[in-house]
Amino acid sequence: MCGRFARIFEKRQLMGLLEEAFGAVQDAAAGDDFSYNIRPGQTVLTVVEREAPCCLTSTTWGLVPFWSKGSDNRIINARQESLAAKPAFRSLVNRRRCLIPADGFYEWGLCREQACKVPYYFSRRDGVPLFFAGLWDNWIDSRSEEMQASCTIITTAANGLMRPIHDRMPVIVEGAGLRAWLDVENVRFDDLRGQLKPMASDVLECREVSDAVSHGLDSPECIAPAKPRPVQGMLF
Repeated sequence: MCGRFARIFEKRQLMGLLEEAFGAVQDAAAGDDFSYNIRPGQTVLTVVEREAPCCLTSTTWGLVPFWSKGSDNRIINARQESLAAKPAFRSLVNRRRCLIPADGFYEWGLCREQACKVPYYFSRRDGVPLFFAGLWDNWIDSRSEEMQASCTIITTAANGLMRPIHDRMPVIVEGAGLRAWLDVENVRFDDLRGQLKPMASDVLECREVSDAVSHGLDSPECIAPAKPRPVQGMLF
């Protein structure tokens, strides 16, 4: 699962990377969306391919398929094992693939001493941005006739670093795979299944962080290393 993530590098930095890699452009919908604590329902920067070159835009995190009757049940994650089978995804895998840029993502693990959940932050060791594989779609609100773009993040089995904390992690696309994932005109989903695998454990790093992210704060404190936690019931 991927239920929270951070994007703290500036949009202009991201555009520089995308222009160099893809000749990407930015559309008017691309907000800044800078946050240490991005949650479902928020707008997120999203890289899509339309008729023109790749485009940086914004979508709402939580997919609402075009055929949906309402937006109450948004889909924040899509399991890679069932993408081609589930109605919400199978019409999108060859039409509307996207990338969601991030600095890192959070997951909660069990603190055995206190029998509670504690947050961990995962990011690349080299500080390079992550690009989550995703799907996106447009949905029209029948009442307002407003078109809403939304996305979901694809997940896969956890790698060795992640497994002690959670059994799922986001699919992170790298290198030439970025271009191929976006190229819905020329690259079929069946040719990309091999990319939907856990990122190598030695590329990522993990640290326990403060409870700020759990409390809904949006500040550098969210990714700050956790202070030592007292063990409940300890005698002094």
